[in-house]
Amino acid sequence: GEVHCCAWSPGGEHILSGSHDKLLFIWESTSSGEQFKKRGILYGHRVEVVACCYSKDGLKAASCSEDGIIKLWKTKKESFSGSYVKIGTLSFHRPGIKALAFSPDSTKLISAGDDNVVVEWNACNGKIISKLLGHSEGIRGCGYTVDGRIIISGATDTTVRLWSTFSKQVECSYACEGRVCAVDSTMIAFQHVFGCGDGSGTIYILYPEGLETNKQQSQQNKNDS
Repeated sequence: GEVHCCAWSPGGEHILSGSHDKLLFIWESTSSGEQFKKRGILYGHRVEVVACCYSKDGLKAASCSEDGIIKLWKTKKESFSGSYVKIGTLSFHRPGIKALAFSPDSTKLISAGDDNVVVEWNACNGKIISKLLGHSEGIRGCGYTVDGRIIISGATDTTVRLWSTFSKQVECSYACEGRVCAVDSTMIAFQHVFGCGDGSGTIYILYPEGLETNKQQSQQNKNDS
């Protein structure tokens, strides 16, 4: 079926892919590193798989389907034999979940989608830690900073929000020109830097301390104009 998502394992040994046919495929690198062979198939989702990710320690993976159901998997990294084992099912979201991300310490997982909520989960016991409310339309991307102190989310309400993982409150927000389609973060010279892209073809680089922004118009958008 049509592939909707894929993710590298932290060590680069595997690729996990999710598709319209409700399945997840595990692909393993060959000795040459130039080709991948199918290692296993994961069953359990009832509708199309829309997002997947690995924990930073490589011991867990997560996947979600369009019906709002999240599956947690044990990767058996210690043996690298056989397929992954399902260890939990998380249910809160209404249909339309779009994004997943593990925390840097691999103990938490966040999810978000069309119900406008970022949900933070305990990745060990599957319990909800917090629900981050504030977006007025569907969320298309979410993630943690490398130190785990901030959660970033972007939505079709055109806003990017930065949430404190301690207070669970919005540290700052930024309005884009179009609907936010993707978000990410990194650290440069010990400073958090955030990026997002929107439906207008614009990429934004955000510096949260002073909300200083550097907006770069995509090359395609320039060509269209």
